[in-house]
Amino acid sequence: MTNIGFYIVRDQRSEAAEYLACRLAEKAYMNDMSLYIHVASAKQADRLDEMLWSFRQGSFIPHAKSTDDDALAPIKIGCKEPETDADMLINLSEEVPEFFPHFPKMAEIVASDKKPEGRKRYAYYKDRGYPLQTHQV
Repeated sequence: MTNIGFYIVRDQRSEAAEYLACRLAEKAYMNDMSLYIHVASAKQADRLDEMLWSFRQGSFIPHAKSTDDDALAPIKIGCKEPETDADMLINLSEEVPEFFPHFPKMAEIVASDKKPEGRKRYAYYKDRGYPLQTHQV
């Protein structure tokens, strides 16, 4: 059963949720975990792709968009169901990804302006008995 951590972002800046996704991706990479970051759109995938190169000076996080042919990247970014399994899923979309049970761990990132959508997703998982943790970031 997927262990789900909810990360409630207090920062009001528009890119705060994506910045947190970059920090979590870096942590996963440092722990030799494969990761899929699920985003709402191709535009958000492009933005996150750029952020992963520059979010922190000196950081190197090998990654690729799911539309790229780089099968060796441990971190993939996409807005559709991934073609390969990974150790962890980060959800930046406002919907419950139908494929989340394929992952042992998931991070639900809830932006400060998207709390109602986050509450709906929390209730969805809770009603189905998934183990949940909440983190205020």
